[in-house]
Amino acid sequence: MFSIISLLLVFLFVAPYDSLVGVPSGLAYKSAVVPRSAQALTPLTITVMRVDAHCDPEASGQDFFAHGTIDGVDFSSRDHAGDDDNHIQPSWAFTYPVDEGEIALPITLGIKDMDGGWPLINVDPDDRVDIHPDADKTSLSITYNVVNGLWTVDMGAPGPVGDPPPGRMGTFRGSLNPDCAEIEFDIGTGAFGGDRDRDGLLDNWERFGIDSDGDGDIDVDLPAMGADPDRQDIFVEVDWMVQPNAPGAHTHEPLQAAWIPIWHAFDEATVFGWIVDDDGPKLHIDTGNLYLQPGGVAFDCDGDGIGVVGDMDCDNDGIIDIGNLGALGDGTPGGGNALPETQFLDFLGDGTPNDFYTVKANPANFNPLRAPVFHYAIFGHDLNAAQAGTSGRAEIFGNDILVTMGARNSGLLSPYNNLPVRGTQIQQAGTFMHELGHNLNLRHGGGDDENFKPIYISVMNWDHQFGIVGLRQNQGLDYSNIMAIPWFDESDLDECCFNTVIDCKLDSRANVARVWTIGANPALQFSTSSNPDWNGDNFLNPGGGDDGDGCDTPNASVETNFRHSGMQLSILQYHDDWNGGDMRFDFNHSPEYADGAPQEMVVEMTQAQENSIMAARPAVLKLFSPNQFCPSRTLVHFDNLPAGTLVTNQYPGVQFIDNASVDPILRNQAGRGGAVTISQPNSLYGKPQPGPSSAGIPLTMVFTTPMYRVGMYIGNGGTLNSIAALRAYDTSGTLIGEVRGRVPEAVTEFLGVVTLKQKIAAVQLDYPISDAEEIDNLVFDACENIPQPPPTEPTTPFDYFARAEGVAWVRQNEQNVDIVITPLEAVPLTLNGVIHNSPYDGQIDRNSDLNLQAPLVVIDPGGRRLVFHHWRMEEYLNFGNGQLSITVTVDHNATFTAVYYPTQNSYLPIIMRH
Repeated sequence: MFSIISLLLVFLFVAPYDSLVGVPSGLAYKSAVVPRSAQALTPLTITVMRVDAHCDPEASGQDFFAHGTIDGVDFSSRDHAGDDDNHIQPSWAFTYPVDEGEIALPITLGIKDMDGGWPLINVDPDDRVDIHPDADKTSLSITYNVVNGLWTVDMGAPGPVGDPPPGRMGTFRGSLNPDCAEIEFDIGTGAFGGDRDRDGLLDNWERFGIDSDGDGDIDVDLPAMGADPDRQDIFVEVDWMVQPNAPGAHTHEPLQAAWIPIWHAFDEATVFGWIVDDDGPKLHIDTGNLYLQPGGVAFDCDGDGIGVVGDMDCDNDGIIDIGNLGALGDGTPGGGNALPETQFLDFLGDGTPNDFYTVKANPANFNPLRAPVFHYAIFGHDLNAAQAGTSGRAEIFGNDILVTMGARNSGLLSPYNNLPVRGTQIQQAGTFMHELGHNLNLRHGGGDDENFKPIYISVMNWDHQFGIVGLRQNQGLDYSNIMAIPWFDESDLDECCFNTVIDCKLDSRANVARVWTIGANPALQFSTSSNPDWNGDNFLNPGGGDDGDGCDTPNASVETNFRHSGMQLSILQYHDDWNGGDMRFDFNHSPEYADGAPQEMVVEMTQAQENSIMAARPAVLKLFSPNQFCPSRTLVHFDNLPAGTLVTNQYPGVQFIDNASVDPILRNQAGRGGAVTISQPNSLYGKPQPGPSSAGIPLTMVFTTPMYRVGMYIGNGGTLNSIAALRAYDTSGTLIGEVRGRVPEAVTEFLGVVTLKQKIAAVQLDYPISDAEEIDNLVFDACENIPQPPPTEPTTPFDYFARAEGVAWVRQNEQNVDIVITPLEAVPLTLNGVIHNSPYDGQIDRNSDLNLQAPLVVIDPGGRRLVFHHWRMEEYLNFGNGQLSITVTVDHNATFTAVYYPTQNSYLPIIMRH
């Protein structure tokens, strides 16, 4: 066994850590490595997009990796070398801060073929590969002008396409047989390159397009497709299966209406920390000519009230966002086409017809020139026989998506071929956004796999996959974007958190609900804008105790039958999808970028599970304050008419029912026996006829036009504390649902209802006691969506975690490698000049600097002396040979690893391949 030691300095702001690969499984974007100096610094990025064996490709394929220096600092992608492949598109990115005023920055760039072994001191087991056109050189020596973005290569003869112009990719081919290759790469800083918006698309691609095959022609015209270097862009090509033959003919084509709420959910997202554009990420969905066929239906995607037949320009900028994004630059047709149906399609990696990657490998389905840019999605029938009815599947932090609606009959017909469409609009939309979230590195619990978390309000949570309960905007399709508390202990629930430091509201989006799926039972649910009633006994403890408005003492625990997703009580982690540091757009830096057997898959929802979850959804939610209503709400305070007035239709928008059982009349404080009301002097009293008991006689209100929300202050003027029921009915008189609230003596307790389904045509307030119903300040509105202020950027410090581990690689044979992780205690970790023993937890203010100091020497568990060799920043870059101390600026999740090698010559196989 041979081993090396890695000191893993891991910043875990939200994401979990995956110790097997040495990087956090939910890490986001690289923080800048900033060795401080007197000069202003800017990050320079070298991105290697393509390496092709040219002179004499090996029959078994080569293991290419890039190496070189930036201003004398070494970098290497050896840990992510190609794997027996003569033609790779690796998207290796090497970043290092440089002086922004430098006009002659020295850079070297070379390619090697990894031949096994570990690069020890004065030992290099790898073969150099010639990428320089001159016969006497093998690597490129580059001079870069940081000020204007111009760069030159030391060569007598030009490369295959000449020296690159400013801001363009460079393509160079070696001439030395037998090991030579052609390389395509980009260099950029600030306004002249790199990836400023961190979407995985180089700024130069988004300005000029991509020449993927090095022939001088633009192959993927990103500017024409609407790419913006200052805004995150997500490109998706969508194919769909069709079964045209009876019996059972149907189509899996994506419904055009399904894309609209998804597109706007991304567009309207608040994402902090990006560059220029205030908008959320922009979706570009390529469905080919699907929506250009005869028979299309008009849809309004840009919100101007005018439907358009055909492709959709959702932001009215003159560029198609959903539809045919255009042919590839060399005339090759773009994406989006129908596929013949196979019953099963899954991520197998076995080359069979039922393998997703087999379908994708056919260039008639997905053109490989698009691979660095486009996610590829197939709307298919089913995954496999063992998981029949599953809604879909996707790579986690990858680029491939399956939406499988075969078990879901929508009842809709295609306007283009009159075939039945599988999957309703919300089933297709919710599932696609859910699976795209997996591609963006989100899990069922956000940063973890804990499903059904009540505090995680996102389409990634199965409870909200088909729309967040209570959220009307964009049909409830959204990722989580609020983080009020970092965790939630189910065994120690507090009903008084509004009165403590911990805020249990969690979400400012109007009417959003926390829900729990408990087996097949109806979900426990309530609004996020109120104190919770965890054990359902608020009405039994009016005025205090551990519940209700008194909120004197927190609950010690909840009822024993309360279980999160049928599991034992546990501590649940909250997650902020949009701004939590886990969401990643740069799939071309992921191990999943290379097609084949997927690295990781999660189980998805079946039809039976969907039915259970949807049946448990509430139809109405309780409202606790008039502040939860639209600003244009109608308010009736009953104080403009004299006491004793019989009220029927005097107030616009609402009629109070006067019949043989009840007379709605106004009464003042004297009529209430001295009891006060929320707004003096009058309240509306449902006087029973002929009297005196009002038991079973509700107060009924009918609205001129249907409403979304209705609420009022209630009381009964007596001394009994009972429970009121507020029932909502639709236009057919069918009960939508009811909410309940405590009835105090004074008319000062607010009780409201919002419908999550049909609009409210009428409500009834009913007390089960003899005292009559009494209300004040009736409020109602017909606003579908309540405008919400955008979330504010968090100011809380980042948590980070540092630890030391021994990582041992054991060679079993030529193909297999075992990995052994050994935690090391008491290894000194120096952070901002303070020595801590491993492991160590700490906090640091956002966007501040943290200095990391690696020990000079480490002794491994076997007593061998290990010497510091280099730092690794995330999975992108090895840098700083011999540079023990670095300073990093913290703005997102990041991992920095100090790597140590044995002093003696040892053979250590590679464990990570890109």
